[in-house]
Amino acid sequence: MPILYSQLVLPPPEPPVPVEAPAYRIGAQWLAPSGAVLNLTDCPGGLDIGRNRAGEDMPTPAFVEDDLVDGDGSVPRGVRAVPRTYVLPLLVHAEDHTTWRALHQHLLRSLSPWGANGVPQLGRYRVHQVDGTWRELRCAYSGGAEGEGINDRRGLWYRAYAVLLRAFDPWWYGPGHIVSWQESEVGPFFPILPVSLGSGSVLGASDLEVAGDVPTSGVWRITGPADGTATLRSETLDQELVLDLSGAHELAAGQTLTVDMRKGQQSIKGPGGASWWSARVGTPQMWQLRPGVNSVSLTVTGAGPGTLVELTYEPRYLTA
Repeated sequence: MPILYSQLVLPPPEPPVPVEAPAYRIGAQWLAPSGAVLNLTDCPGGLDIGRNRAGEDMPTPAFVEDDLVDGDGSVPRGVRAVPRTYVLPLLVHAEDHTTWRALHQHLLRSLSPWGANGVPQLGRYRVHQVDGTWRELRCAYSGGAEGEGINDRRGLWYRAYAVLLRAFDPWWYGPGHIVSWQESEVGPFFPILPVSLGSGSVLGASDLEVAGDVPTSGVWRITGPADGTATLRSETLDQELVLDLSGAHELAAGQTLTVDMRKGQQSIKGPGGASWWSARVGTPQMWQLRPGVNSVSLTVTGAGPGTLVELTYEPRYLTA
């Protein structure tokens, strides 16, 4: 009698389900003109950013160009970045009306662009990345929180806004950097300011590694004593600012001269904030710092122990 034999063939096992990496979220804050700081990614606290943010990446370029009269097209002469509008989807919610209304009112007051003398108040929208770094837009509220179309079933305890933030300066800014050069107390002074940068020592010239994606401008401070000519020079750009700090513009020990080279804010101010624009020699060149290595040279005649040159700059980026 034949023996019947059967073998059960099991199907292959299902492939393992891939384990998803933890979902990390960026953080965001609104630093209001009033000084209030709002955490915009604090869902338990009643504020949270929704989907579909817009306007976060490249700014829009505007080209300066001349039309060709004897041919087609044009010749580009320059390019600048135009102001940007950032779209911030924002949720405001709470479990009871009292809590919701207090948060809602605080948010709207913090966004308000109306300041004294009719000048718009600028706040700062700051984005925190998962690696701990941050960048920010300097901007003003320009719309989106009017409360149109309020038909959510939760009524007054919930709002969804598409807040519009107008960044007149379209670049994202990172934390400021400070670099200083100090008069050496060892050795003779002839005639260039001996300076120290970090742990090394250089005489008059040094290379600065500047962060960012696009050029930026710095604020320079010269602290006395100084009685002579001061030169702030970019060897990279072959540009310089020369100041006559003798006579009425002499800096005594501890007194500070501030040179602001930032576009739209350019100034030369002596102790107490007095204008020292007349201290410049020739046509002032308010030069910029390029991303990467910049070669600079500093000369301060009439310097002595305690003379200090300090540069503060904020790197600028294309995106957050």
